[in-house]
Amino acid sequence: MSRTELHILLDLRSVEHSESEVARVRGSLSELVDAGLIAESSVHILLSDAREGAEAVWGDWEWRISFEPDVIQATSDVMLNAAMEGASLLLLRGPVSISSESIAELQAVIAEDTHFGFVFPRFARTEGDGVLKLDARFGDPTLSSIPEAAIGAGPPYDLVPDQLAPVILVRGQVVGLFEGLSQGYETLSGSLLDLVARARRTGFRCVVANRSIAFLDSSESEPALDASDRDRSRLAADYPELAILEEEWAASALHERESLRARAFSRDESLRRTMLVDLTDLGETYNGTSEAVLAFLSGLAEAEGGWKIDLLVPPGAFKFHAIAEISDRLRPVWPQPQSRYSVVFRPIQPWSIQHIERLHGFGLFVFVMMFDTILGDSAIAPELKLDLVWQTMAESADGIFYISHFTQERFRKRFAVADSVAEHVTILPTDPLEYCAQPGSGDGAFIFVVGNELPHKWVGPTIRELLEVFPGERFRTLGFSDPTIPQLEGIESGRAAPAVIDSLYRNASLIIYPSLYEGFGFPVIRGLSFGKTVVARKSDLLLEVASHYRGPGRLLGYDTRAELMEIVARCRMGYDVEPMRLGESLDPAASGISRVRFASEVLSAIEKRMAEPESSNWPRRQLMFERLAYSASTAV
Repeated sequence: MSRTELHILLDLRSVEHSESEVARVRGSLSELVDAGLIAESSVHILLSDAREGAEAVWGDWEWRISFEPDVIQATSDVMLNAAMEGASLLLLRGPVSISSESIAELQAVIAEDTHFGFVFPRFARTEGDGVLKLDARFGDPTLSSIPEAAIGAGPPYDLVPDQLAPVILVRGQVVGLFEGLSQGYETLSGSLLDLVARARRTGFRCVVANRSIAFLDSSESEPALDASDRDRSRLAADYPELAILEEEWAASALHERESLRARAFSRDESLRRTMLVDLTDLGETYNGTSEAVLAFLSGLAEAEGGWKIDLLVPPGAFKFHAIAEISDRLRPVWPQPQSRYSVVFRPIQPWSIQHIERLHGFGLFVFVMMFDTILGDSAIAPELKLDLVWQTMAESADGIFYISHFTQERFRKRFAVADSVAEHVTILPTDPLEYCAQPGSGDGAFIFVVGNELPHKWVGPTIRELLEVFPGERFRTLGFSDPTIPQLEGIESGRAAPAVIDSLYRNASLIIYPSLYEGFGFPVIRGLSFGKTVVARKSDLLLEVASHYRGPGRLLGYDTRAELMEIVARCRMGYDVEPMRLGESLDPAASGISRVRFASEVLSAIEKRMAEPESSNWPRRQLMFERLAYSASTAV
């Protein structure tokens, strides 16, 4: 716009006529005149009274001063005058200042679309860091401002519902179409909101120009822009859709988006390096999932590197697993976090789309850990619809961590992983010292068959086959019991304390792990760490796990029932059996992967992705969940 295409109205009725204020306004207007944005005669100043000397103080240029008591009429006249000259009007209300560059940005945005009717800048305090939130009522309640870098890296503008601000650029065409402001309102705000609503009904939108920043005086409260109760009632009656628009504004993703981005772009490490670890469905039981989670938490406590880490964990599980003893830096929050985080990490694979959606609401980046695809493949729980859940994760998470290459291969053959989803293989701990500090042979009084009650563990069939061939042998099992078999002692899976489990490993003569399908196989590493002979079913996974372990024990693989029986027989008689090679993927001096290394690899991958906040898939997830919510709300 040229200097003849912009008029300015300064509503200074709430401002003291002090020398400092006059100097501030004079300096701002001089900059705009010098920049060629306005002519002196296109500036209108609205004052509260005609006290002696006020006109001389304010009007020694060609400014147009108004002391009219009817502020709505005075404003309408100025707006219509600008419209008649083919100009837009920049309305500034109260102690607010805006640079020529920011006004030019407002003009650039309003020129983007002929139906952008009202354009607002972002706001900041003259003393203070960052840009104020779009609406102080919404978004992260612990944040009041957004780093300017976060605003600058985002979209140049956002469409918003009907609203007012201390600075508004009004398209002249809008004023001309509706012949100024409606009378009969008590406040200027009420009359302006009426104009915004009338214009919106004909397609003219309100827009926030994110690259334009206006400054509010830090010593002043924000200008009073609220309409009176009477005006609000009239607006609600004339424009009943306003109630829905208010609800939509309160729920708008813009608030969460900017709050989450604020943390990722913050120079304050206490805001940027924040992580919520989701342990929502960590049960009060011992299993491979809990062992992996506890390994991650203990490694994280040593390798956290300045992160603030909260755990979304049920109090019962927190106590059951003695998580408080790991580190006091792992702070439990339940049932709902009170703030937002840069990162949400779920070290347990999700079991529902609601899991993913809930994580999305807490952080800009969402990462998950995938153990295996067994439950989906076996269809034991078809009501979970895991194919849909995991495909959603594959399309919308920011990163997926797999506990083995074997798991990654299974997952990628079943689900299409989006290019924007980072994939990482982080092998669970394999260092024998993480499992047993002092290997010992024990009394070797029984053969220990490890698993649980799930069919793919294959514990029951294996025990029955072993009893047929070795009826005099004593067996102990984890995950299978049969009181009719006197030589078998079964222990319920998930309830035995770690010390009890360790005793079983230490005192076994042989450990058999017959599982048909795993993502890692803790029993293999644990058995080897106790210096035992471990017999496990051959697979690419077994080769992978073996290649990351170096230490005591020997690992024997089998394919068929006959091979298993032969291996057990040879081991009982002390005959040689060719063991699998161990540690081939490790450096020569390494014994395995420690918990600290495991957690550090996870953190390193997360930090790499965080270094590019714009790479977050948050917008994609938000749109997906909004569509799902809409579909559910309109379903017949």
